[in-house]
Amino acid sequence: MHSRRTVVALGATTALTLTIAAAVTTAGSALGAPTTSGCRLVELPPPPGGFDAGVMDIEVVDGTTIYYGNYQVVEDGEQTQRAVIWRGIDGAPEPINTGLGKAVDIAYELTSTGLVNGTSEDLDGGSPTHWVMDLRTMDVTVVDSSMGAKADATALVRRVNDSGALVGTDVHGVGGSFNRNGNSAVGWASPDARPVRLEATGSSSQAEGINAHGDRVGIIAKSKRPGVPHWTDYDPTLWHADGRVTTMDRVGIDAIPWEVKDDGSAGGEGFWGWDPFAGHMEAVYWPSADDAVGLGVLDGGGYSRVFGLDEGGWAVGFADRFASDPEDPFAWRGGAYTHSFLYVHGRTAPGHLRILPSLQSVARGDADWHDWHGSAVHAVNAQLDQAASASATGVDENGVATYGATVYLGASQCGIEVATTHDPWGLGETLDAARATSADAESASVRGRRH
Repeated sequence: MHSRRTVVALGATTALTLTIAAAVTTAGSALGAPTTSGCRLVELPPPPGGFDAGVMDIEVVDGTTIYYGNYQVVEDGEQTQRAVIWRGIDGAPEPINTGLGKAVDIAYELTSTGLVNGTSEDLDGGSPTHWVMDLRTMDVTVVDSSMGAKADATALVRRVNDSGALVGTDVHGVGGSFNRNGNSAVGWASPDARPVRLEATGSSSQAEGINAHGDRVGIIAKSKRPGVPHWTDYDPTLWHADGRVTTMDRVGIDAIPWEVKDDGSAGGEGFWGWDPFAGHMEAVYWPSADDAVGLGVLDGGGYSRVFGLDEGGWAVGFADRFASDPEDPFAWRGGAYTHSFLYVHGRTAPGHLRILPSLQSVARGDADWHDWHGSAVHAVNAQLDQAASASATGVDENGVATYGATVYLGASQCGIEVATTHDPWGLGETLDAARATSADAESASVRGRRH
């Protein structure tokens, strides 16, 4: 959500706390208070000279709540990204120094055992360097991402679990753009182990999530769909730690799980519908591998996705809404506004997402959730009742939207529940007919879970 710019903003060195007491609003209302008496928004400051910070993960490590994320900085006239941690809600920002001498460091995952992982790379491209750091010792281990004899193949690491096992994808073409054709899902037993390809029978595969048990999730790409040459079906896949492979449930043609938790729940996105010409991508929550729940999209938007997850049914992410004014500084690439959401399975009203406010909306007392501009929420901790990401703080002197690292304390009480839809394009009976008559829909209704 950050526009490239050379203006240094948000250089505060202390956390800003914004609190507004208000009555709890009715689910689905068009208007609602940005916060309730049980909700508090805290802005975590970037290091001096930094701006546009965001939080990727929240964990309690040795009794201390740690926030792990990224911030932007301008160095030698170039905007780059750095990883950072905050120890406690009032903790000062501590930049992560990997010692690798790269121009860009990108934060990914934090574990309850104090491991963080990320990627470092140079501005001129080339293969990224993946690493795992132990926050207790600050020791860094560079992950072996070589994939055999192929000089153009390298494995991209995505997540690490409590014991240091990793998950990622073998991507062909060093420095090339990522695509899902011909790639392979891979796993590591530890940061210093060689990557091993996960079992996959399709044309390609990709792995994104791992839990403490060593289960991994991702996709196996199948053959092209007849009559639709641009379409490749993605089977949502769970690679069990014991070697079994399960094809997960879906709400339409295909789906992509991005994260899996210890209780077997998963989150990501999926195509809603059984006709590639009559559907859309939306956020999906899996209570288990054989039960997929489509979370819908906002009325006036066309896409949503789960980015973060915790046990007990907690899922966070973003849902878009098409921008009426492409010149609006909060319109991402001129096309859509981004709204942060929290969903708690069994607690959030069916057919709703809890839209979270922004630092700006709380400061101004904006009651209309349409003006709550956020980002893709990655961090959520059910035990703490917290979520975190980046949210809008304002507009700088150049007319560029600014964002700050935002922690939602009492997250389940923040914002307002807003109704979603599975028919953003207004297809109505056309969509229903496509789902009812599709051979895929008929086979899905009887095949159940596939192992």
